[in-house]
Amino acid sequence: MKYEEINQSKESLLPHEEPRSKRKINYPPWGTRAWILTGFNILVFFTSALLLIERQYSFITRPQTTWLRESTRYSPLWGTPLEKQLKKYEMQMNSTLFTPPHPSQYRDTLKPSKDVDSAWEALEWVRTFPITEQDVVAIGKDPQTAVKFPPDYGFGDNAYVAQLDIFHQLHCLNALRLIAWGQFEQDDETAKRPFSDLHWHHVAHCTEVLRENLMCSANLDVVTFNWKETQNVPFPDFNLNKKCTDAEMLIEWQEENALSAEISRGFSRPEGAREVPMEDEYYRLYGLDRVDVGHR
Repeated sequence: MKYEEINQSKESLLPHEEPRSKRKINYPPWGTRAWILTGFNILVFFTSALLLIERQYSFITRPQTTWLRESTRYSPLWGTPLEKQLKKYEMQMNSTLFTPPHPSQYRDTLKPSKDVDSAWEALEWVRTFPITEQDVVAIGKDPQTAVKFPPDYGFGDNAYVAQLDIFHQLHCLNALRLIAWGQFEQDDETAKRPFSDLHWHHVAHCTEVLRENLMCSANLDVVTFNWKETQNVPFPDFNLNKKCTDAEMLIEWQEENALSAEISRGFSRPEGAREVPMEDEYYRLYGLDRVDVGHR
């Protein structure tokens, strides 16, 4: 079959359509068009400015509680004064390998310290507070097995026992810390095993890193309690329902994108590289004199 080519010069695509060259278009006068264009540009400018101001203002004034709800599956403390008062702040971690000039009150040095122990004891002290049956359900727990406060506590009939999970996490870290420093005799001066000073620096450093990160990422997750077989007091239910980061994805990403351990740091400082100072404890530990290299 032979197709005929349509020649637009001879045949209109639409019935009764006038040739484009013969149609008359009535444009508004140039002055009117200029005013319309100017007005449109002014409208676009002010709209953009208002949107920018609104965005900046909302960033400053929006409730600083979004991050709590993003990091917590559900918390009975949402909507309380605590959520409104709890703020994020920026800080630089102070957890160098060797003891820094001004360590935190929670950091051990080369020997156990009663002052540090006291600071940890106050930090890990877990206290309970009442939540409602609705809260228990929202957390994902069963009110039939969750422990209630007894009537003589004065909280009423709808008061279940709860505690903040962050303090349980700190308690666990302190337990490991005490086990590590338990290698010292009761006089806190003599190590039971001949660990090096570097070992104790490492223990103190790792403890401080974990403590700082736990406290930095603390949220409003709570722990409920059960009546456990063989136990006559409320027993914490540590099987929390959490909102978690997919760490397995981080592991996969690292395996696919990061350098292998053999080559990741298998190179030396190049000539002229700018250096940062080493802690004084390093020089004491290795019997070296500090050399001022200018920290170029």
